[in-house]
Amino acid sequence: MANPYRPPDAELSQPGETVRPPLGWRIYAVAMSGLFGLSLAIIGANYGVRWMSALDVFDYGFVTPAGVVGLVGYAFSKPIGSQRFWHRWAVIQPVWDLVYALVFEPLGWSSHFPDDEPESRAEFFTRWALGFALIAPLYLALFRYGHRAQALWASREGSAEVRGRTTP
Repeated sequence: MANPYRPPDAELSQPGETVRPPLGWRIYAVAMSGLFGLSLAIIGANYGVRWMSALDVFDYGFVTPAGVVGLVGYAFSKPIGSQRFWHRWAVIQPVWDLVYALVFEPLGWSSHFPDDEPESRAEFFTRWALGFALIAPLYLALFRYGHRAQALWASREGSAEVRGRTTP
């Protein structure tokens, strides 16, 4: 016999149904994708890759595009790759960006544009703070995509990563 004092189940979603993030996330994802593409086009048209260090090529060629792909996947509720990858990438992306901005740039290991003038510490930290304010929602989206979007990953057929896992 069932326990009469047990509260009723309140499952309101249909099986396989995913909760879509608000429209603002989709607007942000499209804007960041366009901004990244535009910056690559401007850099490529004006300077090419001759001036870039290996760290810059890795950052512009792998790290930043992976973050943008994760943002688009989260904003449009599309499972791209594996949840395990995004679970880890949600930590790797901000740590990489922090090390890049606070270690590689001040040491001169990342390249600067050929016509750049040296910037003061105040200019550097102002640029860094504004950049962080622009990119902070990306970090939040990557965290939600890798850690909190269980229904999205469960909707993928045959996903061994989410079987038996419950939402915290």
